[in-house]
Amino acid sequence: LGEILYFNRNHDKEDALARMMGTKDFNRFVRLRDTDVAPAERLELIWKINSNQIIRLRRESRREIRYLHSLYSEKAQIQKQFDIEKLKVFKNRFKID
Repeated sequence: LGEILYFNRNHDKEDALARMMGTKDFNRFVRLRDTDVAPAERLELIWKINSNQIIRLRRESRREIRYLHSLYSEKAQIQKQFDIEKLKVFKNRFKID
């Protein structure tokens, strides 16, 4: 391998970045910083990192959309039940059958 500068490295930030990106993409990112990486390999590493991050973002956004949909469904059920209870109270108050 070529030379990677290990001076002034913040390992806490690197660990956080590895958790955020995933281990494989972080290793690719570190490899990009290597001095003997050929331009073609560098482009391939960048492409792999970008495509994996796009896939990860799509997966997370689908998860968030499903969660929001479940919240809206639950809200609609609660609102329907609340309307039924209000109608019962109204009927009982005015003794309507």
